[in-house]
Amino acid sequence: MNTHNRRTFLKGAGATALGLAGFADLTGAAHAAEKASTAPTLKVRINADGAPLVARGFAILKERIEQRCAVRVLEGRNGATVILTVDKELPLEAFRIDEKRGAVRIAGGSPSGLLYGIGKFLRTSGYDGGFQPSAWRGTSAPQGSLRGMYFASHFHNWYHEAPEAEVIRYMEDLALWGVNAIMVIFPMINLHGWDDPEAEPAMAKLRQYVVS
Repeated sequence: MNTHNRRTFLKGAGATALGLAGFADLTGAAHAAEKASTAPTLKVRINADGAPLVARGFAILKERIEQRCAVRVLEGRNGATVILTVDKELPLEAFRIDEKRGAVRIAGGSPSGLLYGIGKFLRTSGYDGGFQPSAWRGTSAPQGSLRGMYFASHFHNWYHEAPEAEVIRYMEDLALWGVNAIMVIFPMINLHGWDDPEAEPAMAKLRQYVVS
């Protein structure tokens, strides 16, 4: 779930100008690639089965850290700094952050609990001048079984107009905080019925929330 807009060139530039622009673009790309190749790495070991939510949790962890500081996050078993695992002895939605052989271990009682632990780890880590792994240690569990958010998608507010990429990131952030349900309703408050021209776009937005 990662999309970004790009740029366009002005029409009518001379061949020389276009050549220089292309050269600058290639140079910039090469510089970015060189910077990425020399950035320090953070190795993450995944000690869990191939559950989709475990893979999604690692992808979110990687994206958030790499966006916040100049570190490459890689999956690997040897020399890992962070370990992601599922511990069946924990309550299903609980998580524990501790240490194992010098690595920070994030354990969840289920893939969902692991995701909540990743959220705690991300919120309590440091990113200024490089990545500083969280010093928080302990066990935590949700107090209620239903932790939801209402998406009031009407009157052209943010829930109504937000681009898909922003919606996906917002829903990931909610999940990292332990939210496990959302509620949406067809916005009859500002529509005049099923024949309203805005009815189908409103339904499309609700479907987007369901599949994100």
